[in-house]
Amino acid sequence: MPNANEQVCEYVCLTTEQANKKIEICGLNCVEEEKRNPVKEFLKRFWGPIPWMLEFAALLEVIAGITRRQNVKFIEAAIIMALLIFNSIMSFVHEGKAQQALELLKQRLAVKARVMRDDKWTILDAKYLVPEDIVHLRMGDFVPADIKLLDSQIQLDQSALTGESLPIEAEKGSVAYSGSIVKRGEATGMVVATGKESYFGKTAELVKIAKTKSNLSKLIFKIVKYMMYMDFILLAFFLVYALTHGFSPADTIVFILVILIAAIPIALPATYTLSTALGAVELSKRGVLTTKLSAIEESAAMTVLCSDKTGTLTENKVILEDIIPVGGHSKEELLKYSIMASDEKSQDALDDAIFKVTNPMNLKPEGERISFTPFDPAIKRTEVVYKFDGAEIKIFKGQPGTIWNLTRQDVSGGPEGAYKYEDAERELAQKGERVLATACEKDGKYEFLGFLGFMDPERVDSRPLVQELRNLGVRTIMLTGDTAITARTIAKRLDIGERVCERKELLEMSKYKEKEKGLAGYDVFGGIYPEDKFNIVKALQDNNYIVGMTGDGVNDSPALKQAEVGIAVSGSTDVAKAAASIVLTDPGLSDIVSAIKTSREIFQRMATWVLNKIAKTIEISFFTIFGIILMNYYYDTPAKDSFIITPVLVILLLFTNDFVTMSISTDNVKYSLKPNEWKIKNMIIGSVAMGVFQLIFSFGALVYYKMQGHYDMEQIATIVFLIMVFTGQGVLYLVRTADHFYGSMPSRYMLIATIADLIAVSLLAGLGVKFENHPLIARIPFAEIIRLYVFGAIYLFFVDMVKVKIFRKFNVRP
Repeated sequence: MPNANEQVCEYVCLTTEQANKKIEICGLNCVEEEKRNPVKEFLKRFWGPIPWMLEFAALLEVIAGITRRQNVKFIEAAIIMALLIFNSIMSFVHEGKAQQALELLKQRLAVKARVMRDDKWTILDAKYLVPEDIVHLRMGDFVPADIKLLDSQIQLDQSALTGESLPIEAEKGSVAYSGSIVKRGEATGMVVATGKESYFGKTAELVKIAKTKSNLSKLIFKIVKYMMYMDFILLAFFLVYALTHGFSPADTIVFILVILIAAIPIALPATYTLSTALGAVELSKRGVLTTKLSAIEESAAMTVLCSDKTGTLTENKVILEDIIPVGGHSKEELLKYSIMASDEKSQDALDDAIFKVTNPMNLKPEGERISFTPFDPAIKRTEVVYKFDGAEIKIFKGQPGTIWNLTRQDVSGGPEGAYKYEDAERELAQKGERVLATACEKDGKYEFLGFLGFMDPERVDSRPLVQELRNLGVRTIMLTGDTAITARTIAKRLDIGERVCERKELLEMSKYKEKEKGLAGYDVFGGIYPEDKFNIVKALQDNNYIVGMTGDGVNDSPALKQAEVGIAVSGSTDVAKAAASIVLTDPGLSDIVSAIKTSREIFQRMATWVLNKIAKTIEISFFTIFGIILMNYYYDTPAKDSFIITPVLVILLLFTNDFVTMSISTDNVKYSLKPNEWKIKNMIIGSVAMGVFQLIFSFGALVYYKMQGHYDMEQIATIVFLIMVFTGQGVLYLVRTADHFYGSMPSRYMLIATIADLIAVSLLAGLGVKFENHPLIARIPFAEIIRLYVFGAIYLFFVDMVKVKIFRKFNVRP
């Protein structure tokens, strides 16, 4: 594609004014997505297993109120429903914010098109295309509208549209339909239909935000499932006990339901979505766009980063450093044939470097171009046919080995005298240059014209980046189509390593799954084809590596899709962006360090959630069930008065704790210096230990207040509620760090949520809540509340000392 300021009159194009008028008539080049009904989305919060249990519990309370003529039961039912509505509103608001964040990211990933306007080539969002626009397509592009080809021939993949896996050849005069993918070749065409008028009308779905199931959420739900099994066993035991000791079936069922609800991670979806969405928004400010939220968590566990060289570890500012003609040909002749095998419209970096040298020399192609086949990675060369003085000349430009195999002749006449082709290529490659060769064929005779040495300097931040990734426990492997010599030179400069595997060795390996003796034992893969990248990524995964993969082209998309963390670098094709889970908007890979650190911070927050949830479930389940049995069996309390906490208080406890738990998504945490992995056994040991310490304090306080005899069972229920709120908050702060809790400052939002929670429940307990002289929350003196908190705080300091030893010994925190 020509420079923006270069006049191009080859095609009759629209002016900006004409295009704007067409937009008013035809509309934007997009199909409006079906908008979700916010009312329906909100009502969905009341449909599902968790809402059903809450609604059933409320219904049983209503039935009890009718049969027993107790109006207080209606109030308890209303409280349960009010708390359900509150949680639904919170979930709806937070998920709405997360969806808005994803929509913003989607807008930033809008498909671009190369279009000629006002006789200039420019880049526009595809949605602004109109009929009669002139558009240039190249390999890797999504076709942004229905486009009639005006020249050349391209290969199109229409599988996303037709389901047909085989690509089709589109010639001059054919229509490339919106949503197709250019697999090979380049062509210029005219837009004939846009938006809803296009043949398939698929423009709005060119870039999709993938919704893959998160491994982290799978793991957390697995943990919760085992906690549910534990609860079922405990509740089955309690049900048998209750039915054999005179407990009311209705009261028993309501109590079982609310305890079961307490074990369900109601806050998990909101906490996880909010954490990852906030992380995605934060990363977008640093030039990292996430198309799949699961990529944020996978980045935390990434152990290997397979990186392309050109434009990623290097500046992608290619310069033509060396021009070495051979066989008696001159530099001018070599350059002239080289530009004839180049296309300025393609904006190919190597072609541009040649034109920057030849334009000041006023070198121009001679003759008429008959056909042009752009560089194809599969055959590693460009081919062009020119007609000159009535004869056809074929010109080839590409990898030296490929071009050499076409000519099969010794290279002589170089600046140092006669030498072989391998020596010439090695000489340039050892300087870190990428080498191309040019040849021609006249009257059936092939001539090797010479070498072009291109230098792509390393980015100044690449070496520090490799070192920082190494410090984070992530190993960098370089993948490149360059020769092994060039690859080793660049890798050595960047401190990646010197162990190079060439494609020949790659193909000779009998087993991809070998570890240190196989693929994982190399630092660099040189001379490889794009399809080899997929095999390398797959082999590393088979050896239990969590793999990140960078790429920018259509041929990189299988590897980007296969890797746990597919990273489309700046300037990637639309196909690469669609296949990747992370898109970088700034050159280089420095921003990926931010993604790794942010993902590990999110991992730490979710680890806090898991540790806290297990400990809390143990306390609620064991304390409430065995507390009731203790009151009924040991203290001989009547069955109807043995409930140490009411269903309303359990539901209130659940929502007040979840309110604070959701603030974990903003907590201040330290990212780990090694890739994260879930050590479930260790985490369970730490959580169970915390749960046991909670139980010791809770049972001790219950027995103390019962033995005092100053409070009735309704007041004891309030005290139990306060105990569980306080211990729940205390353990949350204990498990968020492996060190002493007072050495790590939580986030402001988390502190505010905790303080607000404790003040709210203290006021409810200190003032009491009554209905028709029946206490929903029995009043206890504020002095008793303060004393309870003081003793609880002292106890937590003691638990913290023991916790540090347990967490360090069993490596509880990932």
